[in-house]
Amino acid sequence: ADSDVTQLPTQGAGATDEATSEATADETSNSTTNADGEASEEQRSNGMIAGIIAAIGAVLISVFLFLFGKRRKKDEENNADPQFFLNRLVPVFPELRDEMNEERIVYGQVRTALFAAEKVAPKCENLAKNYKDSEPMKRMCTIFCDMYAAGDMDTRAVIQFGVLNNIKDEAAINNIIANFTDGCDLQKVYKHSRKLIGKNIKPEKEKKKGKKVEARLSN
Repeated sequence: ADSDVTQLPTQGAGATDEATSEATADETSNSTTNADGEASEEQRSNGMIAGIIAAIGAVLISVFLFLFGKRRKKDEENNADPQFFLNRLVPVFPELRDEMNEERIVYGQVRTALFAAEKVAPKCENLAKNYKDSEPMKRMCTIFCDMYAAGDMDTRAVIQFGVLNNIKDEAAINNIIANFTDGCDLQKVYKHSRKLIGKNIKPEKEKKKGKKVEARLSN
């Protein structure tokens, strides 16, 4: 009887410890579940914030390009210089690269107007005369039109007076004109520039100052 009595508290204590362990496990599980839920919620919030920031950034970039893209394009119009024009011709006439390097060695720079007349024009004339239907011929004429439209005043002068006006063969120049692209501005001006071949164009005379202007300046 005594042994039975002494065993009862032991069994009660074991049950109590087991219940306590189960309660602790449940609390730990609930804590873990709550922590996971909070982490998932935080990740979703961070994801939403990142998405909103990305969308705002995309809108700002679009607005920037819309406002300043056209302005930049407008500012860049008519700014291709003669050297850029000559560089565009290198794929058509690869030997121009070495000839321009020689020009730089001898003169320190490419004398674009003289170089166009002495080196470029003969090559263009030979191509237009003997290979009028070739792909390089079409490419050359396209470059003429593109560079005349995008070039500055010096570039236009080099194309008109440095290259085209130094092509003496009329068949060659007619072949070039026939290959101008639609809407090419050179179609409108080439006839006028060809009329100046062989003519000496004198610079505008400096206007003399009147006596009243000189007297006012001296005072």
